[in-house]
Amino acid sequence: YRYIMPWEAEFIDSQRVWAEYALKRQEANTQNKRLTLEDLEDSWDRGIPRINTLFQKDRHVLAYDKGWRVRTDFKQYQILKQNPFWWTHQRHDGKLWNLNNYRTDMIQALGGVEGILEHTLFKGTYFATWEGLFWEK
Repeated sequence: YRYIMPWEAEFIDSQRVWAEYALKRQEANTQNKRLTLEDLEDSWDRGIPRINTLFQKDRHVLAYDKGWRVRTDFKQYQILKQNPFWWTHQRHDGKLWNLNNYRTDMIQALGGVEGILEHTLFKGTYFATWEGLFWEK
């Protein structure tokens, strides 16, 4: 389970992360401080919903967004494209998957960045280095 955690482990981790957050927030309130990104860096992309959903620009609006799960469920009849994550919403729940480990393993398996660039059409782009290229938007 290197790439995606099982749900049971995710729920246990979520309880721990949210309990940690409550303690950190209580401690910050007693010291009359605000929580910073550095305080929450280890738990930023963890918990259900993710801790980072508390720090979105429109987080206050989300409290009034009632019935969003039902709306996303009925979207399957409006949009014919299959959505395997129909029961989640990135604004409400956060991004529930993180494939950075998979990306790292795939780059390593393909011979590293230099190996990939050596055996692709990179030479045809006439770029001196690969650092200036953006592979995704």
